[in-house]
Amino acid sequence: MTEVPKLDIRSSAFKFARDQNEKWSAVKQNLDDATGIVRIGTEELVGCSVVVAISDKEVWMGHFVEDTGFGVHDLDTPEGQQGFRDNILAGISGPATIKYPTIKSEEARLNPKIGTASRRPKSVVVWIITGQHNGNERLYPDEVELMQTEIKKTLSLDNDPEVHQYEVVDGKDPRFDTEALGTVLFEYDPNNNGQKSWRLLAHKDLVQEGVFP
Repeated sequence: MTEVPKLDIRSSAFKFARDQNEKWSAVKQNLDDATGIVRIGTEELVGCSVVVAISDKEVWMGHFVEDTGFGVHDLDTPEGQQGFRDNILAGISGPATIKYPTIKSEEARLNPKIGTASRRPKSVVVWIITGQHNGNERLYPDEVELMQTEIKKTLSLDNDPEVHQYEVVDGKDPRFDTEALGTVLFEYDPNNNGQKSWRLLAHKDLVQEGVFP
């Protein structure tokens, strides 16, 4: 693929469904009919977590807000566990009340088939992009573990989703205006020298790249 272009993520990728209480949002894009480069992404990650599920059929991306979903529930109590499920895990497996646009909640959540019912994908790649500080210390290890479990169950995966950590920086850092800080970007090129190539970037770091069969 070519060098990553400077993107206005807001205009190019924000086709999100948002839950009623603004705790998560999601976007998905069918790849079957793509004839040119496809890009979807999210931005303003200063502690939030993002789930990206990639198949040759479609890509799904969920943005889970830190302030209203992480570190606010006592996961050692049944009430706290239920609160995290209602506020965060519902965006993965449902049920959820969608605020915008007006669509059914099952259309916004992570599709167990990651594509259409007529053809299952050949493989599914799932990443959780989450924050760290002090070099490698994960901000919300317990919450991320619960997300891994929920995704694995929803998609019937053999293994836990991979986790990529980004260093959290202050949201007022001027590099947010000049670099790709705080962004997650999926890019797909169906005609890359005869190959169906894709890549996932976070904070401008290459998380993974691959080729669909």
